Amino acid sequence: TVSRRYLGGPTHRGLVWRFDTVDTLAGRVYELLDSGGIGHQLMEAVEKAAAERGYDTIACLDPDRPERIQHLILPELRLAFVTSAPGMEYPGTPYRRVHMDALLDQRHLRQNKARCRFYRRMHGLLLEEGVEGLRAAKAAHDELEKTYNSAVDFSGVYALAEREWDRIR
Repeated sequence: TVSRRYLGGPTHRGLVWRFDTVDTLAGRVYELLDSGGIGHQLMEAVEKAAAERGYDTIACLDPDRPERIQHLILPELRLAFVTSAPGMEYPGTPYRRVHMDALLDQRHLRQNKARCRFYRRMHGLLLEEGVEGLRAAKAAHDELEKTYNSAVDFSGVYALAEREWDRIR
């Protein structure tokens, strides 16, 4: 079976990545150094091959492009493939590093260097703006919570949640 999850993304605290999950589930980690954004193609091929062989996989999706796999974990094999890119560096010691950028057309990259730099800068600015929006929403939520917390019957809320959980099971 294939489980689809997120390993991290933008939060009110900035970018947060839970690579500790990878280290818990996999003893052997292949780190894809991928500033060009092509690693998802390898991830899809590995996911397909694993599924054909009957292995359970955890496909961790890209929060910017949820149709793309950013990281892939095969718990039964204690194996993982993680993407490392600026702002999302794998902090552990990988079994192997794969330099995906070496597969890119270097001539094309040189010709489009300014455009790529512009896109990276715009992506960074929009991400910062999104994180600021999340910070503001979190601050508003915390302020609102201060107001209504004293008026909430939490024992009733927990009892209702327990009844609902029993119904679902």
